[in-house]
Amino acid sequence: MKKILPLAIGISIILTGCNSTPNYRKISESEITNHQSQITDFQAENYYPQWIQPSNKSEKCEMLMEGYTEQPHQGTVEWDGNCKDGKAEGLGKISVTNGSVRGFEITYHNKGITDQLFYKWVEGTNNVEFGTYIRENDQMTKQLANSATLKPNGDIDLIYFQGEQSLTTGISTGIGRKNYADGFAKLSGQFGNLRFFGAREFFDKNNQPAYTTWGFYDMNADKPDKYIVVKNKHGVFHQKWQFGTQKENVTLPESYTDETLKVSIQASTLANRANNAGQLALAMKQRYDSLNVTSSTVTTKPDNTKPESPKGISTGTGFFISNDGYVLTNSHVIEGSSNISIILNGKSVSANLVDHDPSNDIALLKVVKAVEGLPIELKNKTKQGTAIAILGYPNIGLQGNEQKATFGYVNANSGIQGDTRYFQIDSPIQPGNSGSPMLNDQGVVIGIASASLNQSEAIKATGTLAQNVNYAVKIAYALPMLINHGVDYIEPAKPKALEKTELIESISNSVVLVVAE
Repeated sequence: MKKILPLAIGISIILTGCNSTPNYRKISESEITNHQSQITDFQAENYYPQWIQPSNKSEKCEMLMEGYTEQPHQGTVEWDGNCKDGKAEGLGKISVTNGSVRGFEITYHNKGITDQLFYKWVEGTNNVEFGTYIRENDQMTKQLANSATLKPNGDIDLIYFQGEQSLTTGISTGIGRKNYADGFAKLSGQFGNLRFFGAREFFDKNNQPAYTTWGFYDMNADKPDKYIVVKNKHGVFHQKWQFGTQKENVTLPESYTDETLKVSIQASTLANRANNAGQLALAMKQRYDSLNVTSSTVTTKPDNTKPESPKGISTGTGFFISNDGYVLTNSHVIEGSSNISIILNGKSVSANLVDHDPSNDIALLKVVKAVEGLPIELKNKTKQGTAIAILGYPNIGLQGNEQKATFGYVNANSGIQGDTRYFQIDSPIQPGNSGSPMLNDQGVVIGIASASLNQSEAIKATGTLAQNVNYAVKIAYALPMLINHGVDYIEPAKPKALEKTELIESISNSVVLVVAE
């Protein structure tokens, strides 16, 4: 899937003021009803959980179907994932057939319960929805969702909504987009029952802002409704609309304009969260596809350099991401091995392979030790130009067993041919650095060093050798694996910038040599 550009957040327009006469009728606060009561009359039914046995499973493999309804689940359910202890487990696809309608959902299951990330669609349509579910008090209550259309090749085409959807109120809060022949509109606010409250910004064919309205909007009639504020090239005006027609100019209370601004800012914040959740859901979908679709197509990929080691043994680097012994490294470090260990405090410790994802070159190991895990950055986007450090065990046969630190910068937020799973970095890496943590100056892991540009391909393409062109897998692509296995990973807690010597000293005990036989 191609990277989705995050929606811009924040609205920088003043709502107060009016280029009109002071004689317009003043609207009192009592005349303006609560906006949420105006945008939806949805009333959720009682929460109804139901355990379903997939029809295609001969073994017991129940999964929880849940929602807000008084009716039992209708239709036939199939599950192509694994089963464990009589429950659906791990990554897989749910297929639900109800009459002539068939829907699909790719997701993780943990003991039969959908575990956060989802990607779903209905057969025969060109629309998908992806993001993460939010559970409260053991019930699914909300979802951070991205609604989009697809291109013929399956890539995301247009994202027409990003935000939080409440399953109990029917209200969605976020940013929507609608295209027109002469431009497009961006709506930042709350949606429900074909009504909207917030900020609607219209842009012309050249993406230049033409006008903005704040307040109510009728999505069905595609016209303003009730009380609005409009800003155009002539000024700022307060108006009353009814049935798609402007009725009069008015003067609105400041509390109303404050509320529209508050809602639109909240919508931008939730849209940004939904975007982040969507990136992880797309990574999960990509992993599912890689495990279930074989392809003979040969594409140019990074040169995942294998370490120089004695025959039958490969070495790389790994790092702890939890205090109970979970280790991340590259999948190619442990590929084909039957015995894996790490060197911790000068001693060999046996490691179990928990999971590996060859498509994203990530492997998860586990040792039975109390250790010190490194925090990982999953929420904030790493910007181009960010200073980085890499610590690992390159070329141990030549350079010795001591950890080696290199420093550099993020040159680009994509890899070869725009592959958004990778960072391009200029920090030097060598064979044996595979699996090394890539950290920012706060000691937080943002990537996993994994590859160098294939120099043969570089010479063929440009006639010259590439200089310091290396790649690291973005740490976010490890999240589905961590969620699937219940890893208690560490998130950043008010980090501060460290000097290089402080940074390396603070992480050295969490970086280990990985030996695969």
